[in-house]
Formats: sequence, structure tokens, C-alpha cells
Amino acid sequence: MALIDLSPDPITELIVVASKKEAREKALNTIIQWSEFSLSHPAIIALIFGCSLHLFRMGAYAFVHGSTRGFWPESFLQVLAWLPEFIMPYFTLRFFSLAHRASRRLWRKKVALGIERGLEIQKVSILGFARMSEARDADTGDHILRMSHYARLLAEEMGKLPEYKSYLTRSYCEEIFLSAPLHDIGKVGIMDNVLKKRGPLTHDEFEIMKMHTILGGDLLNELEIKLGYQTFYTLGKQIAYHHHQRFDGTGYPNVLGVHRAMFIDAGIGKPLQGKDIPLSARLVSLADVYDAMVSRRCYKEPIPHEQARDLILSESGKHFDPEVVDAFRRIEKDMIRIAREFSA
Repeated sequence: MALIDLSPDPITELIVVASKKEAREKALNTIIQWSEFSLSHPAIIALIFGCSLHLFRMGAYAFVHGSTRGFWPESFLQVLAWLPEFIMPYFTLRFFSLAHRASRRLWRKKVALGIERGLEIQKVSILGFARMSEARDADTGDHILRMSHYARLLAEEMGKLPEYKSYLTRSYCEEIFLSAPLHDIGKVGIMDNVLKKRGPLTHDEFEIMKMHTILGGDLLNELEIKLGYQTFYTLGKQIAYHHHQRFDGTGYPNVLGVHRAMFIDAGIGKPLQGKDIPLSARLVSLADVYDAMVSRRCYKEPIPHEQARDLILSESGKHFDPEVVDAFRRIEKDMIRIAREFSA
């Protein structure tokens, strides 16, 4: 006669374990919620506790003595004698409430300090990366500072539009400011005879120069992959890859033959068009080009703001997002102020 296996199957055991775990978590959450409420509202809990204790004591007295006499206070002194039943729970809970709040304040202070230090590490990391490209290109230092301010100004101005208000928050604008310096980080991989050449680049040299978008984006993409979650590298990666895209779809990066990127994202390696280009890159694109036009470089002299403005307006819908161009027109005075304030 075959034996019947009455032991539960693994699936059933897992379901039972999961159910018990869920029940424990619900019970623990309930206890935590009641504890929070008790410590936040000690007077209410003390009153409930005092009334319950008083009713229990009076009920026990009536049961033992068979009389309700003494159930209600017969004098003011008796009322005073009953007050500790209400006062002691209140002061006990009040004490724990104060201790709990002090503990929470200390915990929040430590968390805030940790966040602040994390942000400082982030800023220093970005500055360090930016200095890498600055060491290769002498024109980069002041350019990084100015175009970061330009990009934030443009983001703040566009954030006033209804369709961007929920997206271009104060936090996002600050992240644009912090991440914009990483736009040309890929130039560390471009050879000196191309990067530092005085005068126009040949066709082949320009194709090599284009690769700085792939190199920079890949570097930040690799760091983001290793971290496993989104950081400022996410926005920096978008900007590095796409700040040379054009609104009409004729921009770059492009992938050249054997120079294929190792950590390539979907969409990298072909020109993007219109709003398929990340907004962060559309903002930085205009800020980058504007500063390049009004600043002195080793291969060119600066041009006046008015000339740069006219060129940008003529490229609306072609090189630049028309909405970003409109934002630029509204903040021209601020752009001029930044250019003067941070001029070399």
C-alpha cells in the first residue's frame, strides 16, 4: 500500500510564510501608528486611560460591595483624590513624548547632515570631472561657469510656462546647473592636435571631435550603471550625449565605424529630432553655443551679444528648440549680466 505524502508542497509553504510575514508587518505597523499617536496626543490617551481605569475600579467596587455608592464623587476632596488616575498617565506619556520628539529631532538633524554632505560630495565630484576637461582645454574653465548659469536661467524661465511648471522645478533647475559642467567631459579622450588646433578643423578632424559626445556620455553612463540608481550622472549623461543635437534632426552624435561606444544607450549613435532630444540637452545646447559666440577662444574672437542673439533667433526651429529660444529672448538682460560678471 502506497503511503500518502501529507506534507505541504513548497508553494503552499511559501504562501503561508508570506501570509504570516504580512500579518506581522501589519501588526507592527499598527503598533507603530498607535505609538506615534499616543506620543503626539498624550492628553487624549491619558484621558481615555484614566476614564477606563476609573470605570474599572468603580465597577469592581460595585461588584464586590453590591452597591453603587461611591461610584460618583460625593465631595470635592474625593474628586481631587481621583485626579492622579488621570494626571499620572498624562505626565508619563508627556515625558515619553518629549523624549521621542527630541530623539526624532536628533535623527532628522543627522539625516539632513548626511544629505548635505552627499550634495557637497556631488558638487565636488562634478567640479573634479569638469577640471579634467579644463586641464585639456584652456578655454573651458570660465566657459563651464558661464554656461551653467545660462542653462539654469533658461530652465527657470521655461519653468514659468504651464506645460513645464511641474517638470522644471527648483530642484531640477539646480541639477541642470550642477550637471551642465559635464557636457564636454568627453574631450579628455580627444587628441591634442585636434582639441587644441588653432583655426578650422578638417572634415576628418571634426568627425573625431564629434566623438567627445559619445566618450563623455559613455563615461557617465558607466558610472550610473555601477551605482544602480539615478543620480546627477543621469542628467549629466543626457547632456553629454545630446548637447550637440539639433532641433531639426541634423545634429550628432553619430557612431563611426570601429569607434563604437561600449556603454551605448538606446537612441545613441543617431541624430534625434525635436522633443525627442532630452530637455536638459536642449537647454544646455543654446547656453553652450551662446557662450561660445560671445567668448574669446583660441581659434576666434568674441562677437557682440546683439549679433549672437540674431544668429540664435535665426536658428529657432533649426538648431534650437523654439521654446528655449523664446525663453532666451525674455532673459537677455540676465544673460548679458552673467557674461559680464564671469568674464575672463
